[in-house]
Amino acid sequence: MKNDPEPEILVPPDMEHLETEEIEKNYWFPYRRFAIMIILSALLLFVCGMGFNVYNKTGEIGEVIPYWIFSMLLLTPTACSYYFFFSFFQPRLRNPYEWEN
Repeated sequence: MKNDPEPEILVPPDMEHLETEEIEKNYWFPYRRFAIMIILSALLLFVCGMGFNVYNKTGEIGEVIPYWIFSMLLLTPTACSYYFFFSFFQPRLRNPYEWEN
């Protein structure tokens, strides 16, 4: 038993290195978020513009309520896309385990 060779210890790879490799492989990674952000913002402005146009033509608030509801449904993903796009360029937001005390 004492003459048995010691088992080989497997060391896990460096996770931080793998994360940067994954982001480098996907070189269009932040630009996809930017495109989603721009599309959602344009759609939100379009819906709000249509709502204002309908209100100016009819003068009735009841006609504008569907546009308000749809714009509120668009506001959450638009705000999330802004947050996730800008968090890519803020290392403190990207990896909270590397925060400085």
